[in-house]
Amino acid sequence: MGYTGISSSRGDIAMETILMTTKEAAEYLRRPALQLKVWRGKKIGPYFVKIRGRVYYTKAQLDEYIANCVVGGWNERQAG
Repeated sequence: MGYTGISSSRGDIAMETILMTTKEAAEYLRRPALQLKVWRGKKIGPYFVKIRGRVYYTKAQLDEYIANCVVGGWNERQAG
């Protein structure tokens, strides 16, 4: 998967953001690219950014989206 790395720094804070195209994000989420386009139109799904009219997803936002989709698991078993 080809990620585009963007580095920036403000003062003493440095950060690196990994940007993915719709196709790369779709592969990462194991969904069709068209599904991400539909989600954008419905204002659902992972957050995205637009830079000069082009759509990108950050890896951090995709990971957060995945984390927010977790259902069931260890915590629910402990509650019962």
